[in-house]
Amino acid sequence: MGSTTVGGSTNGTLEDSESNRVVVLVQSGEVRMATYLRTAPGIQVNDAVFIKDNGEIHRVFLQDLFFLQANGSYVELHLRNGRVVLRSSLVELLRSLPTQAFVMVNRAQAINLLLVDHISPNALCIGKLSFTVSRRYRDELLERLPVIIGR
Repeated sequence: MGSTTVGGSTNGTLEDSESNRVVVLVQSGEVRMATYLRTAPGIQVNDAVFIKDNGEIHRVFLQDLFFLQANGSYVELHLRNGRVVLRSSLVELLRSLPTQAFVMVNRAQAINLLLVDHISPNALCIGKLSFTVSRRYRDELLERLPVIIGR
């Protein structure tokens, strides 16, 4: 990525056209990011996973899988067009998804990094959805994002 200066601005988003990613500026303890990262290392927008539900196997594009919600011995996969419930633990299900695209934000939820819009000290937004980011998972979340630190 070439060097880029955000002239006089305290907030800014820089795009690296070579790697097709958005770089984030941290200012006043908050992380702001453009609506969608286009890719993560090793992940393309049109990549998909296959999910078996009620004897049928469905293709789900990663960009359509917003977040995972643990609910006892089940995990709800929240998709652009609905949800799927699987009998699995959250940690077990995360092992079968691309690690570059998904990260836990608290003990019951994992989000798709490709869809993050905004991160504040204790919360994260994907569109109009808000997720609590626990201290335990915050550092890993921030390490996985391409972040530029401001004052």
